[in-house]
Amino acid sequence: MNYLKIAGEEYPIKYGRKALAAVLKLAGAKSMKDASKIDEIPLNKWANFILCGLSSGAELMDTSPPTLEVIDAALDYDVTLFTLASSFFADDMTPPKVETEGN
Repeated sequence: MNYLKIAGEEYPIKYGRKALAAVLKLAGAKSMKDASKIDEIPLNKWANFILCGLSSGAELMDTSPPTLEVIDAALDYDVTLFTLASSFFADDMTPPKVETEGN
């Protein structure tokens, strides 16, 4: 589980199936075929993108995510929160490497 520090508090962040569906909708993508649209999420929707992962993380850890307003205010001071959340999204969407034994 990854964590994102917002307003001095660490929140769990996870881009699972529910978060992926929300992100695709946010990006205007109808399916994974259109997933490249995620790169086109406008600046005014960055907080929504982050909240998708924080909501899933909070559900998994039985906690509450920050509000959209808190995330938006935090982005005013630290835009790297979006970059970090994007890297967590990429990590969560990348299948783990499966090691196979030799011949």
